[in-house]
Amino acid sequence: MEYEAVIYERDGAVARITLNRPEKRNAQNSQMISELDDAMRRAARDDEVNVIVLGGAGSSFSSGHDHKEVMRDPVVSGLRSEMTTRVALEREMYLEKCLAIRDIPKPTIAMVQGPCIAAGVMLAAMCDLIAASDDAVFRDPTLDMGGGGAAAVEVLYHPWDFGARRAKRFLFFGEELTAAEALELGFVSWVFPRDELEARTMELAHTLASRPPGPIRMVKRSINQTLDRMGQRDSFEYHFVMHCAHAVVRGMVERGWGRIIAISSDAGRIGVPELSTYAAGKAGAAGFLRSLAKEVGQSGVTCNVVSLGLIPGPWMAEETRERRARQFPVGRVGVPQDVPGAVVWLASDEASWVTGQTISVNGGYLII
Repeated sequence: MEYEAVIYERDGAVARITLNRPEKRNAQNSQMISELDDAMRRAARDDEVNVIVLGGAGSSFSSGHDHKEVMRDPVVSGLRSEMTTRVALEREMYLEKCLAIRDIPKPTIAMVQGPCIAAGVMLAAMCDLIAASDDAVFRDPTLDMGGGGAAAVEVLYHPWDFGARRAKRFLFFGEELTAAEALELGFVSWVFPRDELEARTMELAHTLASRPPGPIRMVKRSINQTLDRMGQRDSFEYHFVMHCAHAVVRGMVERGWGRIIAISSDAGRIGVPELSTYAAGKAGAAGFLRSLAKEVGQSGVTCNVVSLGLIPGPWMAEETRERRARQFPVGRVGVPQDVPGAVVWLASDEASWVTGQTISVNGGYLII
């Protein structure tokens, strides 16, 4: 992919990715989000890269999403005009691409200068470490942008990074957080004078890149898994379900028709040893939709969950795949093509009398 909205550079074992719309204060349009995702994956695949630095050109790290340009894009605005495609678009562009940065095995450093607003803060929060200039300010006024009742915040990282009460204050009032305050909270890792930010951040990146990459990646994975066992990732997923439902349900009720379908996991139905928080998050999302189904059913809106069994990726060894297949009455594990049929049916008029249900697509696993 050729890049315009981002710059990709290699400096030894450090990949440097720069948001490159300085005239728009690096507001994130669809092109930038897609190019950033590609650049991050490129750095993750490069065996010569040990550390990734994410920065912004010009006076600001990022001023958030470029909503005006998004609405001028005929493809994107068309997708946003329909409730079902809007949810899919927001999930892919805002939730999944952010979590992909969090999940990169290599350490990432956000280099933040000047204003860092809304989705800009969200982007920085996905990195492992944040180096900020002394004039950096962080602000998330998305509750003021909610129009139509939308919850506005796609990835609710705030209570994890700030603590619950400080997160509430930050979001309720849309207050600015200075670099010094962010450092005190532990959200920012270092604060440097503005004219030293780039040099000091790259010095740190090269120092980190010179350390043994294997143990560093193991530590990152262990810390992220610890957070996940405490419920972090599931809280992101659960909040996004609420965010999307809140964003679309009013329009559905006004039109007298709607289908809300969440994709979940059978872990929330049967429990999984050592994955209690994951199972709880999936069960919580199903419980939320059952309650919502009772609220909006008389308005022609149905709410259901498609709960998936084992659908392994290419990472699963063939021997393991064959062993697991014997546990299913249909004699095989799942494939992605098994899922759409249930979703399409639940979205159809034929399923208009089905609501508040969790339908498992699992090869009959739960009947054993």
